[in-house]
Amino acid sequence: MSVCAATGGERGAEGPRVAVMQPYFLPSLVYFHLVAAADVFVFFDDVQFVTKRWTHRNRIVVNGAEHAFTVPLAGRSQSKRLTEIRVHPDEYPRWRDKFLATCAQAYAGAPRADEVLPGLAEVLAEEDVTIAALAERSVRWAASHMGLAPGFLRSSELDYDREAGRAGKIVSLCEAIGARDYVNAAGGRALYDDADFAPSGIALRFIEPEPLPAPYGAASVLHAMMHLLPTALADLAGRYRIAAKEAA
Repeated sequence: MSVCAATGGERGAEGPRVAVMQPYFLPSLVYFHLVAAADVFVFFDDVQFVTKRWTHRNRIVVNGAEHAFTVPLAGRSQSKRLTEIRVHPDEYPRWRDKFLATCAQAYAGAPRADEVLPGLAEVLAEEDVTIAALAERSVRWAASHMGLAPGFLRSSELDYDREAGRAGKIVSLCEAIGARDYVNAAGGRALYDDADFAPSGIALRFIEPEPLPAPYGAASVLHAMMHLLPTALADLAGRYRIAAKEAA
């Protein structure tokens, strides 16, 4: 997708608000604060895989307790990019079928299960796929379900400085899109400073989320989707404010 297509045509004088985040598989509802806040949401899919991140794992709720799940991957390595790591060709189909069965059983009495389970099956259907693509698909599906519609882009398809440092990569991505400001999760306050973005005329902003009802803030968004109407999900995703770094 082109930048113009993602932003709805030629950008205005001020440019879009941009968020950049690695694609996580069925992430928590907190992830969707950024999706809701952004005019353009960039899946940072050409970064290195990190085992301990939420790229391929999360939790649902089974019998009132958190239940962890992990997508099986082939040849996973922290020396590879997310776009280079595929789901395991033998283990993934078995895992997918078991995961769908677990979800069907765990959420059999949930009010939205009949609506959500077929969509989940579609997300998981393709077997020859990278974890970047699978995670992105899960985010797009959940966002669409709750009516969130930023322009979605992939960093792997953008022309930016891949040799820059951590902040430099983000600045370069924002410049490629013509960003007005860059919004990050609250945890990014320790990683970025206004001085990194100011020379490019980009304002640095952070999400300050309201606490979400348990367990919606900790478990995968899938748990909330099983129980809440899309309008209620969108309301929870929109419970945040955007602040400058010095406002913390």
